Amino acid sequence: MHYVQRDDADRIMVQAKFCEPEEAQGGAPDRQIDQKGHPLTHRFPIFQRAWGSAGLLLCAASLFWALNPIVARAVHHLVTPLGMAFWRWVVAMGVGLLFAWPHLVADRRAILQNWKMLSFLGTLGIGAFALVVYWGLQYTTATNNLMMQGAMPSMILLLSTVIFRDRITIGQLAGTLVSLAGLLVIVAQGSLANILAMTFNRGDAAALFGVFLYSLYSTLLRKKPAIHQLSFLVTLFAVGAASIAIPYLLEIAHGHYMAARIEVPLAILYVGIFPSLLAYFFFNRSVDLIGVARASIYMNLPPVFGVALAILLLGEHLAPFHIAGAALVGAGVFMATRREDEPPAAGRVETVAVEAASSPR
Repeated sequence: MHYVQRDDADRIMVQAKFCEPEEAQGGAPDRQIDQKGHPLTHRFPIFQRAWGSAGLLLCAASLFWALNPIVARAVHHLVTPLGMAFWRWVVAMGVGLLFAWPHLVADRRAILQNWKMLSFLGTLGIGAFALVVYWGLQYTTATNNLMMQGAMPSMILLLSTVIFRDRITIGQLAGTLVSLAGLLVIVAQGSLANILAMTFNRGDAAALFGVFLYSLYSTLLRKKPAIHQLSFLVTLFAVGAASIAIPYLLEIAHGHYMAARIEVPLAILYVGIFPSLLAYFFFNRSVDLIGVARASIYMNLPPVFGVALAILLLGEHLAPFHIAGAALVGAGVFMATRREDEPPAAGRVETVAVEAASSPR
């Protein structure tokens, strides 16, 4: 059957309902066609192909995540870490509500029943993590920050073992220790004297603490309530913004304002939308297309993209300790995440790590 409707602009939309023989019992969904009988999606074949390409979507998500510390570093002299973190989550919450509202209404009781865990996760993985990372970028390079974030899978593995007593293989343990050694090389800038004297750049120390916070948050994701992922995400955005609202207001009361420069709102809009929301949508769409195991391979791309862009856009430089530290981190992650005869709990660790990758960072 065909139905013809006219809108206010007197344009005609033809909607057709088809029923293939093999779909007769289940019923096929309605499909919209234009006046020539072509599906409406033929008008945007590029977007349709892009939405079906897991590789392209995962590369885009990795690029969005990689640019987050680079953008923050670029405007660190124009906006305080508190201001950057607070407005990032306000923007993400506002845009996310457009998609999450029906789910929030349906999940409202479960959200209220689990408010303690949601408050803890939102404060830890959203509010505190972003604040620590942005504060660290006042004193260290985006290159250092990104390289240390590359060790998150190994640290998640270690924390899962400590907190939940998950059993891991000798290879996974060795890989975790190698990754942590790579972090130490970067933080100490390759200097044994710095290690012995415990002399570290405070920005690097903050970045390392941020890696720990996000890894702890990721490990605890298995305790999250059974609500829609969009409800969970927007709730965490709200909690994250609320957790740093009072310190931010006190900062304003003491006369610390954002610079009146166009770069500031543009940077906030970027970090609030692209790494917080679009990367999440792209990553989860890719998991639907190719599965968790294959999508997890792309978790190591953000540091690679980020370091290249930091050199290109910010004029940062690679030092020998960067290369040595990155090699150790990469080798450790490979050792810790490669497939072998895994204990039963190892699969849960991989699932948590991939789920964490789809969260904002």
